[in-house]
Amino acid sequence: MSRRFESQLHCIARPRGSEKDILAGNDTYDLVVKDQDGKQVAKIPSPPKGWTYDTLEVACAENGFWCADGYLGDQWIGSTEI
Repeated sequence: MSRRFESQLHCIARPRGSEKDILAGNDTYDLVVKDQDGKQVAKIPSPPKGWTYDTLEVACAENGFWCADGYLGDQWIGSTEI
């Protein structure tokens, strides 16, 4: 019998040093989570004032998924596989 383990979505959106601010222009999109086949498995609404790095990281940490990637619009923001 195999067991499937859920993992949190590891958000890598927070820029370090001179990295691009990927929230800029994407902060009001809903957080869409897709499985390994690209099928949407969850949609977490954007906060009324848009995402901050802190609110996005909390949303990613509070939800468990199996082999999933997170997106704000077309912008990839993290994965369970990191």
